[in-house]
Amino acid sequence: MIKRLTLFGLALFSLSSCECQGLTRDDERGRLVPVKNGERVVEYRGVRYAEAPTGRNRWKPPIPVSEREILDEWPPVCVQGDGNVDWYKIVAKGVGADPSVIFDTPPTSEDCLFLNIWQPESAEVFDLPVMVWIHGGGNVGGWAYEPNYIGAELASEGVIVVSIGYRLGVFGFLAHPELSKESPYGSSGNYGILDQIEALKWIQQNIKEYGGNPKNITVFGESAGAGNIGYLLVSPLSDELFHKAIMQSGGWPIKLDRELAENEAIGSKFTEDTGNSIAELRSFSALELVEKADSFYKPGYNDPPIDQWLLPDSPRELHARKRLPRRSVMLGTNEHENLMNYVSTSESDWTRKLANYSEQQKTQIEQILEDKNLNEKMDALTTAEDFFCPTVLQANALLEGNSNVYMYRFAQERLSSESLRAYHGAELPYVFDTHDEWLPTTSEDRMVSKEMKTAWINFARSGDPGEDGNWPEWSEEAKAMIFRYPSMVGELDLQLCHVLAYDI
Repeated sequence: MIKRLTLFGLALFSLSSCECQGLTRDDERGRLVPVKNGERVVEYRGVRYAEAPTGRNRWKPPIPVSEREILDEWPPVCVQGDGNVDWYKIVAKGVGADPSVIFDTPPTSEDCLFLNIWQPESAEVFDLPVMVWIHGGGNVGGWAYEPNYIGAELASEGVIVVSIGYRLGVFGFLAHPELSKESPYGSSGNYGILDQIEALKWIQQNIKEYGGNPKNITVFGESAGAGNIGYLLVSPLSDELFHKAIMQSGGWPIKLDRELAENEAIGSKFTEDTGNSIAELRSFSALELVEKADSFYKPGYNDPPIDQWLLPDSPRELHARKRLPRRSVMLGTNEHENLMNYVSTSESDWTRKLANYSEQQKTQIEQILEDKNLNEKMDALTTAEDFFCPTVLQANALLEGNSNVYMYRFAQERLSSESLRAYHGAELPYVFDTHDEWLPTTSEDRMVSKEMKTAWINFARSGDPGEDGNWPEWSEEAKAMIFRYPSMVGELDLQLCHVLAYDI
């Protein structure tokens, strides 16, 4: 039975024995959690930011809440399969751990528009920087309180951390002519991003009560979460809602040029395939709808379309116009994003991959990667295609718009991780300092974790991740912070990006 604590207005926040600036802790609504530095953090689980997007509200923009509701336990996760759990199992196996140590996917529900807050326990909790986490998972999976994303350790250093849930898959990204016709903006297929915007609105309006500064909000996310930030950076709907951004392994939105009509055509094919209208699909249970969607859509990443509302134009064109808010942005990728996906690459696999390129490109690619085995070649090429080169393109677009831009490369490798190395998502427990017991973690790993946590917090405070000028801004010199013990500034190698014809 879910316990709900509903608060009508601010007057119902009770005061403890000490008068404090900012929110005064109420033991019934926030639980104290210990952290490694000996401090304590107040954790608020399951704070509703929008009404349940069910029934008639399925495939509608989120509806803001009029009351304060706190579940006081982790909320249901948005409807999804077990993709993120499978990813954790691959990581566990890759470091020599038993995959059975990995948790199950929590209970799922369409009623999932909740956020979680971590606040330092202190009499001086006010005007703190706010860090808003947007989780990854291809916009088809993931949730806001995965073990990697618990914000207590970050919060203990003097920031407010918020993690948000948002609609996924067919619930969050179905575009269809009928849905666009319902919209006063003629738009559909962007509900998951609109959820994130609604969460940011809630944070703007309420975070001061928890000690946060609504004028100093940093959004940060990884993979699809970082990709979503790429859209938030250029959407006029989020212009006033955040001030800085960190994109971890997710620069590809800069390449998006898919129009609404294209996504609507896919949605129309879906309803034709199922033989159901939008009205009929709204009457189906979440499970029935997922079964229909799974039989139609291939697993993959979901993007919002260019709809003349959320996205007035392609991200690259919007950056080029130089009319966007100027924000400091930190971006980076991991050295071996895709190695975990290639365990037995054959010569024929590699030949098929190279068939996408010209003879001149093939020769150059082979020359650059000649010292690597087939798995490593496939990883290096696809990591460049999928993550690194788009991120450089994104950084350059931001730079052209006069933003302050910082780049990093994550290259730290754990013991016994030869099949993974610095894999996609590997940086997450370093940033959050949430190293699971089954992850082999050395003193060097902990030092890199301290460096990254400090950099992320520095950035949230001031927009500069470095200290004493030790982290140069991004420029034609291609200097970035390389997180690998001992971490230091280095020059990123752009050879493959040039060969792949990236305009950088």
